[in-house]
Amino acid sequence: MKTHKQIIQAAGAQSVIDRAGLGVTIHTVRSWQQRDGIPAQYWAALDASGIASLAELAAAAAESAPRSGAS
Repeated sequence: MKTHKQIIQAAGAQSVIDRAGLGVTIHTVRSWQQRDGIPAQYWAALDASGIASLAELAAAAAESAPRSGAS
């Protein structure tokens, strides 16, 4: 399973913007890459553009989410 950071790296930050038509700056996408998190509001566009599936994006988000009750 790829992380959000790996999804962006595989597609290329500029390609993510161009192919998905997100309407965000390169700095925004690089920020997502650095945080290893793509906001859910952009997932449908990434899925439609073939960059990543909704299932792949959701799995990556679930994997990186903090675990409640973890010590």
